[in-house]
Amino acid sequence: MIMKTRRVSFTLSLLALGICSGTALAQDDGRNIARDREPIPLTQPGSWISQQDYPADIRRAGVEGATEIELEVGVDGVPLACDVIGSSGNTRLDDRACLRLMQNARFKPARDSRGGAIVSIYPTNVVWALSETPPPSEMHVEFTIVIDEKGQVSDCETVTLEGPAADEKEPFCPDHLNFQPIVDEDGNPVARRIRTTMKVEYEDL
Repeated sequence: MIMKTRRVSFTLSLLALGICSGTALAQDDGRNIARDREPIPLTQPGSWISQQDYPADIRRAGVEGATEIELEVGVDGVPLACDVIGSSGNTRLDDRACLRLMQNARFKPARDSRGGAIVSIYPTNVVWALSETPPPSEMHVEFTIVIDEKGQVSDCETVTLEGPAADEKEPFCPDHLNFQPIVDEDGNPVARRIRTTMKVEYEDL
C-alpha cells in the first residue's frame, strides 16, 4: 500500500534558501497503514543544503534549474538512496543535491498501523535559482496552538495576521507535527496552549 502525504521543495538562490510544500510517499509492504503516518524531518529541510552548495562557476554561467528527488528513508530515519527523477539539466547540480540530502536529511521514520518503523519514500525538489531575495515585508503574526497530553497539536488559532500573509487561511498552523508531551511538576502529561508572536518592523536609522 502507498500512502500520499507531503512533498517539500527548496529554492536555493544567491542570497537565501526558501521552502515550499508538496507530497511524500510511505511504503507498507502490503500492510495497512494509518493516513497520518509519514517520514517526518527531524531538522528544518532548509538546513540540508546551503548557498555554498551552488557551484560558483555554474552561478557565473547563469545556470538555473530544479532537481526533483526521491529519498528512500530507512527504518532508522536515515536516507538509504537518492534517486533523481527530474533533472535540473545540469548533472553537477543534481549530484550535489543528492549528496547533501543524503548527508544531512534525517527523519522520524514512517510507521505501519501496528507502530513498526517502515521504509518510506520522501519526494523533494531542490530549485537552483539566481534571483535575489527581496527584503522582508512588515508583518505581525500571533497564533496559538494547543498541545494535548500525547504531545499532539489538537487546535490552532490565528489571533493576529497582518502583512503579506493576511489573505492566507491559517498559514502558520503546523501540519502533522508532534511534540514531546508537556509534564507538570509531578511529571504527569498535561495539555497546554502555546502563544507565538512574530513581528517585522522597519526603523529609521
